[in-house]
Amino acid sequence: MLKIYPRISLTTGKVTRGFATKKAAPTPKPSAETKIANNTLLHQAFADKVAEFEHKDAFRHIPGKIRWTYIELDKHTDILGHVLFQNNMIPKTKLLLLLGNDLEAVTSNVAATKVGVIPSHAPTGLESEQIDHLLREIQPKTVVLHTKSTAVENIDKLLPQLARANEPRDVSYPWQYPFLKAIWHINKSFYNGMLPLYNLTKDKKDVWAVGDYAEDVKAHPTSADAAVITSKDGTEVQKISHAQLISAATSLSEKLSLGRNDRIGLASQFGNPASQVAFWAGIHSGSVSIVPSLEFNVDEIIRAFDNEKATVVVGSEEQVNQLVSAGIKQRVATLQKIATVSPLDLQTTVHQ
Repeated sequence: MLKIYPRISLTTGKVTRGFATKKAAPTPKPSAETKIANNTLLHQAFADKVAEFEHKDAFRHIPGKIRWTYIELDKHTDILGHVLFQNNMIPKTKLLLLLGNDLEAVTSNVAATKVGVIPSHAPTGLESEQIDHLLREIQPKTVVLHTKSTAVENIDKLLPQLARANEPRDVSYPWQYPFLKAIWHINKSFYNGMLPLYNLTKDKKDVWAVGDYAEDVKAHPTSADAAVITSKDGTEVQKISHAQLISAATSLSEKLSLGRNDRIGLASQFGNPASQVAFWAGIHSGSVSIVPSLEFNVDEIIRAFDNEKATVVVGSEEQVNQLVSAGIKQRVATLQKIATVSPLDLQTTVHQ
């Protein structure tokens, strides 16, 4: 017997009677490639994973012994995102991070993408001439560096009037870098949601930018081709889009068959595309990312990966080769796979 069901018009709201029809097949979930085509941004991909994994560990920071879950990482990036927004880091302005391979670099990167700011990464240990080149090439509005980094001394050579982190005093306007408005020194107060911000504008005021868990930290207009800028050696600048990073991270996750129980050791400084791809691959798969140190030190990194039971190590070909030569395969008992990421096209190669 043919059944007749009432039908409701979506335009008029009227109820009519009609013949039963075959139920339509469910719409397939979009693939990673479809999401990229639909302009998925880094912070959107991150938000999806926060909702999915919530209280699972996202990070282990060595030697700081800091462990953050997805929720905690989201909270801290909201703090920094709010600070950026409150200090007029409007979308598409540039932020230069001289933080090396450290949790601060990772967190600052995610925070910047949340408010549409373009994060620019450079390795630590750059000489003054290299920093000068980067400043002129990238033209960042704000520079963030670690108080323990040699970049503090070298940037002081460029701006000798600049105050150090614990010695606040008036500073002069940097006439040679008219685009530069502030330099932030990150130290322990970072983990309390505070950044000592030395304002380089003409009013010569030293201020503390204090972040909170503000609800008004929201994504501002940007696009999937927005750049994340990296610098290999302080001279060569490379721009990578959000879509490229998401695609490369998805590919790496699939090639390594990453899962919730994996622990990824980031072997390269975060200024290198390899660690950024590894980080987003970890977020994509619910793995734990292990960030070993501010500077690249082979023995310290191997020791950290062994202590933290890393199952996968990802880095640039050069730095992975150094780790292999130092016996990482024999010294890290839990290690199962090693992968390298090409800095030019972000293609990944998996080594057993």
